[in-house]
Amino acid sequence: MARHPILENAVMDLLWDEATWLTPSEVRAGLSRDVASTTVGTVLSRLHEKGRVERRKHFNGFQYRPADTREEHVASRMEAALESSRDRPLALLEFVDRLPDDDRSRLRKILGL
Repeated sequence: MARHPILENAVMDLLWDEATWLTPSEVRAGLSRDVASTTVGTVLSRLHEKGRVERRKHFNGFQYRPADTREEHVASRMEAALESSRDRPLALLEFVDRLPDDDRSRLRKILGL
């Protein structure tokens, strides 16, 4: 069975941008590429199984929306990456060292430094 990670990302971007409940046909209409209805339905079902979208009954089908914000999702991915490190403090240091100066300044401000 084919996987659709690029399409999953496009669907998530659309759901985050729209910030409301959408049906599969509304998702399909909002995508910048022509994708079969069944493919969009499959991608939404997989995203629901992964816990990335919420689903509610809507007439004879479903509507979907993101389970978390884009920023919460990014933070979760960053946390997962840190958990894979054998030296978490060093990984954090490497991450901060690679940040552009303006991001480092924002981080200092957030941390009250």
